Amino acid sequence: MPRKVVVVVNGYPRAGKDSAIKFAMADLRAKSWHSVAISSIDPVRHMLRDLGVPVENKTPAERNLMAEVKSALERYDWWATRLTAKQVQSWLVCVEGPGLCFVQIREVAAIKKLRELLDPEIEFHTLVVTSPREERGISNVADTDVENMAYDLSIINDGTLNDLRHKCGELVDYLIAEPVK
Repeated sequence: MPRKVVVVVNGYPRAGKDSAIKFAMADLRAKSWHSVAISSIDPVRHMLRDLGVPVENKTPAERNLMAEVKSALERYDWWATRLTAKQVQSWLVCVEGPGLCFVQIREVAAIKKLRELLDPEIEFHTLVVTSPREERGISNVADTDVENMAYDLSIINDGTLNDLRHKCGELVDYLIAEPVK
């Protein structure tokens, strides 16, 4: 059976999470692996957009609104995390061949809940992306626990984009190597 891998990606704003995922996905494609990026904030963004609330610019106010709404829904019944888990499971079932699913989740409790919701047989990793350029000040409720988790993997984005691309290539090589049994 082809390998299926989930990598939860976390880090502060402007650490380079989106760029790291983009570079890793390009490297995976070159190695004949399927990949997808799923963000746990997307269900909230889509809900707010459907209500006519502008949330497309990633302004601090928009980020704060989405984080507050998500936090309330998570406290209620893990709504966003449950939807994210369904998206991940669905993609993993549908993808033919080896596949790696990147999931962006900022809240540590939601990362742990996602792990509980996914099939325990799924290979699961956590990755933190850090950078001297990141915005470490707590800008919204999603930022409060980024540092309070032990991650399996890390990328320090402290150079050029080409440096980050190289580090992501090394990460991909590590992730797609046959796991130690």
